[in-house]
Amino acid sequence: MVKLCCAFNCSNQADSNTTLHFHRFPKDPDLLAKWTHSIKTKGFKPGPNTVLCSE
Repeated sequence: MVKLCCAFNCSNQADSNTTLHFHRFPKDPDLLAKWTHSIKTKGFKPGPNTVLCSE
């Protein structure tokens, strides 16, 4: 499965040449709320395979 960053206007994806790190969203409800608020996309709800790059 290809990892694609979910951040607005970010086209980073994981491949063998990347030095970026990709992070899954936390399961803790309080921390998840902080992460989703930081995405700043109205109605954003991450799925189980949604990732955010380190950039």
